Amino acid sequence: MIAIDAEFGIIVRQVTTVDGTPVARFEVREVAEGEVAGPDAFWLAADPDMPEIESDGGALDGLDLPVPVRAAAQATGTLLAGTAKALGRMAGQARRARDERQGR
Repeated sequence: MIAIDAEFGIIVRQVTTVDGTPVARFEVREVAEGEVAGPDAFWLAADPDMPEIESDGGALDGLDLPVPVRAAAQATGTLLAGTAKALGRMAGQARRARDERQGR
């Protein structure tokens, strides 16, 4: 489930479920108009008892998977990244063509 603040156009709550059971919730509790803050204004404090896991963000990082499975996952990730890049280029070309047709 996602809740969006209509005034600011941002996601203020996201609840992730697995088989209908909530497993994670992210919520913005205070939103105010004002200056746009830089990245140093935002921080995340984890519970001191939480284990720290280093990862490059890969979905399968930290799992003890056989080498062929890791290789297949890496190849799939590379393929998807290339596809996303190609689609992004095509979308940019379509926007430019539309703008040219509309005289922008």
